[in-house]
Amino acid sequence: MRKAFLFCVVLVMVMGISFSATAAPGGFISSPSGNKAPVILEFTMDGEDCSAQLKITPFSQRETLPEVDGEALEDAYDDIVGAPDITVLEPDLKNIADDLGIPGKNLAVSDLFDISLDDCTHTENGHSNFSIKMSAETLENFVGLMYKHDGEWKVVSGAKVTGEDKDTLTFISDEISPFAIVVNSNGTHIDVPQPPTGDINLVPYIVLMAVSAVALILVGMRLKKESD
Repeated sequence: MRKAFLFCVVLVMVMGISFSATAAPGGFISSPSGNKAPVILEFTMDGEDCSAQLKITPFSQRETLPEVDGEALEDAYDDIVGAPDITVLEPDLKNIADDLGIPGKNLAVSDLFDISLDDCTHTENGHSNFSIKMSAETLENFVGLMYKHDGEWKVVSGAKVTGEDKDTLTFISDEISPFAIVVNSNGTHIDVPQPPTGDINLVPYIVLMAVSAVALILVGMRLKKESD
């Protein structure tokens, strides 16, 4: 009986290690694109007074952005990870989910990226609207597109998925800021993969593994002692 109990303790500890290695904050779902940026298919500006080129930078490459833009992208990431339900970031998402018959808790972000303009000629009236058609591998369960500007999240009105394979997203906006593709995750949320160059905190895992190793040794010694 005691051996069975000790075996269960060991099993629970092993499961705990496995869970700690895979569990992560909610809000994101894994991206089949490997957290790469969506690909621009078409980009047009309203008016002829700005000849800017569109640039999309995924969260995994945020360090390549100017400091202020990189920090904005990290703030957007923190918002999504910290939200118990991303509909609290943008209430209109709940309305969209309700219309689709999807529980709000099932909404998750599949892609987080920054949109900026290179070689932009600023006009007196600021930027005009720009139309974007992009392809991404995370659009099959598309629910909506949102962006963060001046500290607030908003839904991009009229964003829609087209194409036979549902891999093309078309929308119109006048904002250059962090954007997030929202999908129906069916309740399975995991963290966005961290970039290879990012700092990963391994201390909790090392401590857990060390404690587990010591516990396993003690259990082994106890079993051996009982068998003698």
